[in-house]
Amino acid sequence: MRILVVDDSRAMRQIVTQAMRQVPGVQVQEAGDGGNALAMIRTTTPEMVICDLHMTPISGMAVLAQLRKDGNPVPFVLMTADVFPELRAQAEELGATYVVYKPFPTNTMPSLVGAVRAGTP
Repeated sequence: MRILVVDDSRAMRQIVTQAMRQVPGVQVQEAGDGGNALAMIRTTTPEMVICDLHMTPISGMAVLAQLRKDGNPVPFVLMTADVFPELRAQAEELGATYVVYKPFPTNTMPSLVGAVRAGTP
């Protein structure tokens, strides 16, 4: 499974990437911002995107919105430290598969891979 991890924090990308590399059959690529993420998604067609919410100049929510506007149904995990119910509702309305709140246990992301593989949102 090809996974794209998107976060403007190098440390957070490394944490998520290390967790993902523990999952058999997973290949991880990284993007440091939303613009690079959109370009990579168009050329590498990941099977799952794990993306931070707060990035500039293109936020994780904007990345999700653009993917859905383009008709791309890739499973999308939005990571955020914001726990506002409105934010979760907006992400779900746009088609986020999961919203994960930071900080999260290291086994969270591998568990989400299993759920996506099984087709259980």
